[in-house]
Amino acid sequence: MPADPAAPRVDAHHHFWRYADGHCAWMPDAPAVLHRDYLPADLAPALKAAGIAGTVIVQAAETPVETDWLLALARDVPFVWGVVGWLDPADPGAVARAEAWRATGRLVGIRFWYQDDADGDRLGSVIGAPLLGWAAAQDMPIDLLVRPRHLSAAVALVDASPDVRFVVDHGAKPDIARWPPDADERLQWWEQMDRLARHRRVSCKLSGMVTEAAPGYTPASLKPYSDALLQLFGPARLLWGSDWPVALSASSYADWVACTGKLIGHLSAPERAAILGGNAIRFYRLKPDLICPPLSGPETMIVWTMKGTLNAEQEAQAGRDHRQAA
Repeated sequence: MPADPAAPRVDAHHHFWRYADGHCAWMPDAPAVLHRDYLPADLAPALKAAGIAGTVIVQAAETPVETDWLLALARDVPFVWGVVGWLDPADPGAVARAEAWRATGRLVGIRFWYQDDADGDRLGSVIGAPLLGWAAAQDMPIDLLVRPRHLSAAVALVDASPDVRFVVDHGAKPDIARWPPDADERLQWWEQMDRLARHRRVSCKLSGMVTEAAPGYTPASLKPYSDALLQLFGPARLLWGSDWPVALSASSYADWVACTGKLIGHLSAPERAAILGGNAIRFYRLKPDLICPPLSGPETMIVWTMKGTLNAEQEAQAGRDHRQAA
C-alpha cells in the first residue's frame, strides 16, 4: 500500500478536561482515576516517550462551552494539531457556531455523541440536519460515538449523507469482555460495521478497546477485534488513538502503545505508518505542509508533506487488496 513511512505519528483521539468545570455528565459514574484535571502537561511525557509528534483533541462533554475551551487551549499547545468539537445537530444555531469554530483554523471535525442512548432513534433523526449539509460543504468530517445497538441507525445516516465523511470512534465499542469471537452479538456487530465500511468515505478508529475488554487485557484478547477492523476497513482507513485519559482506567499510555505494536506488527511498514499517523493527517486535513519539532529522537526537524498520502483511487485499491487477502 503506498504511504509515507516517514509520516509523523499522531494520536488521533484523546481528551483534556478540568474536573471542577463539571461539564462531563458521565464523570460521577467513571472510575476514580479520572476524577481530576487532565491537561497538556500531563500528556506530554507520554507523547515524548512514544515518539508522537501531534494529536487531535476530541470533546468529552456534550456542551459547546467545552469546545470553546479546547479551541482556546489548542492555540497554546504546539503538539495539538486539531480539535473535534461537539454540537447538537438539532440546535438551530449549530451551523453558525460550527462556522465560527472553523474560522479559528483549529477545528478539524464535529462529534455526534449517542453512545448513551437506549436505541438509535435520536441518531436517526439527525438525517437531513443542516449541520450535515454544512459538514458536506466544508468537507468537515463527523466522528460517530456509538455502540453496537446504534449501528443500524448509523448505517442509515451514512447512506443518507453521501457527501459527508465519517469516522466510527472506538470501533463502535464492541463488548470485548463478554463476546467470544463466535457470539451472535459479535456477528451482528460485524455485519453492521461491514455495511459502514463499504462506504469508502467512512473510516474507523483503532482506539478505546482496552476499556471494553476484561480487566488485565492482553493483545490476544483484543486481536479478534483489531483483526476484524483491519479486514473491514483495511490499513488505509484505520486511525490510531489513545483515548487518553479515559483509557487510564484500564491501561497506561505506554502499554496501549506497546499492545498496538503487537496488534499491527504483521503489517508492512507503510501500512503501520498510515494507521499510526498518515491516515489521521489525511482524514482530518491536518496541516498539509507541516513542520514541527519531534517530541523525541534526534534534535532535528520533522518535515512532512502530503505527497506520501493515498489518493482516492489508491485508497480504494488498498482496501480491496486487504479484503481479498484477509
